[in-house]
Amino acid sequence: MSVVPIYIFGVIVLFFLRNFFIKLFFTKDFLPVSDLFFWQLLGDTFKVASLILGYQFYAKKFDCPFICTELFFIVDV
Repeated sequence: MSVVPIYIFGVIVLFFLRNFFIKLFFTKDFLPVSDLFFWQLLGDTFKVASLILGYQFYAKKFDCPFICTELFFIVDV
């Protein structure tokens, strides 16, 4: 079983409850940050997927694909 679908489900829940969590953990001054949640969570999802894919490549001794995907994800603009 892969961890990515569970992570994506958690990200979706966090996205829809973002205002609740901001009010729970921070002051109301942080509410404008909720506009940036989509982009942050999207980037985090790609980062988690790349880490999992990298570890799978590393475990299966796929050296060239591992290096290529790591170089691709390092160029994070």
